[in-house]
Amino acid sequence: MSNIVSSLRPEGYEQDRKQQESIWPEIYRAQQNGLVMQGLATGLEHLEAPVRDEKGKVVGIEEQPCLIVFLDTDVRVIIPLSASGVSNEERLRFLLGKQVAFKVKAVDRDINLVVASRQEALQQIANLTWKELEVGKTRDAVFRRVGRKYGMVDLGGVYTILKAENASHGYIEDLREKYQAGDTVTVAITGLDKEKKEVTVSLKPLLADPWQTVPSKYKLGGMYIGVVTGNSESGFFVTLETGVYSRVNHPKFIRIDVGDKVILQIQGINAESKRIRAVITANITGKRF
Repeated sequence: MSNIVSSLRPEGYEQDRKQQESIWPEIYRAQQNGLVMQGLATGLEHLEAPVRDEKGKVVGIEEQPCLIVFLDTDVRVIIPLSASGVSNEERLRFLLGKQVAFKVKAVDRDINLVVASRQEALQQIANLTWKELEVGKTRDAVFRRVGRKYGMVDLGGVYTILKAENASHGYIEDLREKYQAGDTVTVAITGLDKEKKEVTVSLKPLLADPWQTVPSKYKLGGMYIGVVTGNSESGFFVTLETGVYSRVNHPKFIRIDVGDKVILQIQGINAESKRIRAVITANITGKRF
């Protein structure tokens, strides 16, 4: 199975692979051409391994934690802490069970051993990514961390924040209900400053915009069923359909909880700012005072 990583994709991005008899032709190809490989980190051991400086030059040999990757079950890849791209053993353990990128630095075919550098692989991927990024283009990304209102995504050695408000045309109460660390997604590049190393991304340009039909579907004074999908100190978020919601004030005599079905009466529609002004007239789930 091919373990060569496309430079257009971040570490850990799943890709189609073809069956092959031996992994060694790929290993030599990667070493000779400076290509990045990828494999599943399945172990961590303390071994005598090369220590490399920031430029990748070997400056000594010492015992250190090493990440272990097996290719085709019998080829053992060692990634020393000093070449891992992380600062300590605890962070190295965090990589266990994950796909990691690496560059081949040395091989011993007789004992099926490869010494590799994840740090150099990530730097190479990042350098290529910055060259390729353009506003308006799309990019494959991997979620590295996901919080309630934001997620950190990896565009290929380049990290940025995807806000919940940019992950959907609608309201998202908790981004963790839709994504988790390791999930892959295609994003649109919406802002870029290569000098400051800043990039912004969004999913909205890649999603159908339901607001194109809102003015013709909903009428002033009309009453429509909605679902309460979120709340705040000042009111509730009520979703009429995917991507279309209204932020409403607390109703005076009606008890409301997230998940309730309610009746909304439309008081105003602003298609340009994508806002609906409305009031809750009834809770049809039966939770009333």
